[in-house]
Amino acid sequence: MISEEVIGDHRYNAWVVKGNWQDEIAKQYRNLRTSTRFPIEPICLDGLEFSVEVIKERIAANTTPERKGGNFDVVRSDFGEVISYMALEQVYSTQFGYKSVRDRELIQLPGRGIDGVGVEVADKLRLVMTETKVSHDNRTPPPVVDSQRDSMRNQHIGHNTEDNTCKKIWDVARKTTTAELQSLFFKAALLFEDRKFDVLDVVTCCVLVRPQAVHNGNDFGTFRSSPADFDHGKIRFLVVCIPSEYGNNIELVIDEWYRMLNEGEV
Repeated sequence: MISEEVIGDHRYNAWVVKGNWQDEIAKQYRNLRTSTRFPIEPICLDGLEFSVEVIKERIAANTTPERKGGNFDVVRSDFGEVISYMALEQVYSTQFGYKSVRDRELIQLPGRGIDGVGVEVADKLRLVMTETKVSHDNRTPPPVVDSQRDSMRNQHIGHNTEDNTCKKIWDVARKTTTAELQSLFFKAALLFEDRKFDVLDVVTCCVLVRPQAVHNGNDFGTFRSSPADFDHGKIRFLVVCIPSEYGNNIELVIDEWYRMLNEGEV
């Protein structure tokens, strides 16, 4: 933990990943991109035997996106989203009914809409709407927080006002894979649609993945200086820092992580 701040209903934390974090993220990513709905069985086709291991290798080769680099690289986006899922699941017990990294329509393009829609069961049901960004920009806050057209600020203000947000929640609800989780998402969708925020907490969640070398306390931007801009949302802003020994170029970090992933080191 680098810092932890609570202001009313809003929380601003900064953490540094530790341990074999690259391995763990790669394992999670490989699982999301290659998992199947049913157990894999060997296949005999025209006299040729294809083992379970061979089928898994073919799946991985055909469902893992190519690394192209730059801000719009799907691998870069996936890297941040997997970190986001892991942080929220491990620290807040957030449950996701649908993960774009696993089930999006196109392999080589990121999913559209809210990056992550989750639920948490506490004193009230919580609907967690998460946007994730990856940045090694030296400016603080980096433009992905407040100033870019697709900044987390603009995205979250849109989520609070657009009818499409209701549609997204309902769509996630129908895609869940357990009856219990489906019921929680249906409840969240009904309460959000009827604006019953006395019995539903809406968490405006941001996950910013950033080198520790360029992070400072101003990275939270208007989410800390003007939290009222986000209407009824209770802000949860997490900065997940890559340790200083990896330098301040996030592209090099992702390159190394992607190499490990594809060379079977995880």
